[in-house]
Amino acid sequence: MSKVFILLSSTIWQFFISWNLFFGILIYRIIFEQNTVLNVDIRSTTPALGTIGSILALTTSVSFAFMIFAITRVSNRKHDLFYRLKSFLFDFDNFLEKTSNQKHVSNKAQELSWELKFLTISDFPIMNWNDKTRDLLNLLESEEDPLEDPNFNNKVLGYLGFIENLISEIGVACISQIVALKHFEVVYKVLALIGLLLLALVSNYLNFGAMPAKVLSVSPVFFASFSSLILLELGWLLHREKMNMLDFVEWNSDRSNKMN
Repeated sequence: MSKVFILLSSTIWQFFISWNLFFGILIYRIIFEQNTVLNVDIRSTTPALGTIGSILALTTSVSFAFMIFAITRVSNRKHDLFYRLKSFLFDFDNFLEKTSNQKHVSNKAQELSWELKFLTISDFPIMNWNDKTRDLLNLLESEEDPLEDPNFNNKVLGYLGFIENLISEIGVACISQIVALKHFEVVYKVLALIGLLLLALVSNYLNFGAMPAKVLSVSPVFFASFSSLILLELGWLLHREKMNMLDFVEWNSDRSNKMN
């Protein structure tokens, strides 16, 4: 089912469906133009276009608010993780400075720590984490000097694991920022559709001839179908955002229990 929503959220498919509905009804009107039932006054399309315009205006407000919410949430999450990483690196340094007989490991670990401290938020995501930690991990495996703290190596690995987890979370936030750009597309489409709708409203009061009048009389079909697909896309984005915020919930647990 999600594949269907993803397909219908594509701008190309939205335009294709709306255009084909519009073109099909236009051809139908042209073929049966002699039928008096189908002879609709061009001015009667104005209320329909006005109603669609009102819906699109509301959609613009919702889309813009949702876009700001999604981008702000991801950005705040990313910055919070970044400063948590910097703070944890200083804690890591304090731990390393307390060791006296593990200078090789401490120096290598502090070298890694200071390298990470000089990273800016624009340097994320980090794609070469394994390369950065390879020398330190090899040194931990080869270290044979007697330890003041027998659990020293495990503690260093614990710090590295937590640092890696924070870096991974920042990377996920970076990907979420890229995904959030999808919300811009919705706003752009709605604004473009409103512009075309205003053009159609103005054209209603201009005499372009019989054929343009027929085209304008069918234009609400295009705008209504395109608007419906945009609302469907917006609903799908809201649903996906809800699922991401509640990723700890097992939504299919009840269904699986019934099947068992």
